[in-house]
Amino acid sequence: MVFLSKEESRSWRQIADRILATGEGPLIVEEQVRAGLIPAFHFYIGMLLLASGKERSGKEWIRMGMAGEPGGLFSNSYLLSFLERHGGKLVIPETIFSDPAPYMHFASTPMLVDAKAAFRTHCIHPCPGSPNP
Repeated sequence: MVFLSKEESRSWRQIADRILATGEGPLIVEEQVRAGLIPAFHFYIGMLLLASGKERSGKEWIRMGMAGEPGGLFSNSYLLSFLERHGGKLVIPETIFSDPAPYMHFASTPMLVDAKAAFRTHCIHPCPGSPNP
């Protein structure tokens, strides 16, 4: 998990307030946002815009954030796919896992795949000195 410093949090909020007020489209934010957090920033702005009823602009931010998503987490990609499946709206599925895509996405991220493999390895190794592992 990545945490923002107090300064970064304040900066993101200021940029977000300006974007919400002006309706600016996706900006080049490399000078204002740490390089590794640019996709997260796009996700953040996209969600704020969607929650404010600015669906078109929110989707633009999310779509641009897809370009640099590292490590197989693909938050922007998944969010855009979710929006497309639900008529462009942030909706709560009526039944838990009636839409299995969120679980499948989460379960297939490289970090979780590696964690599951490490857990399996840990579980199958016998405890030292155990006569019946």
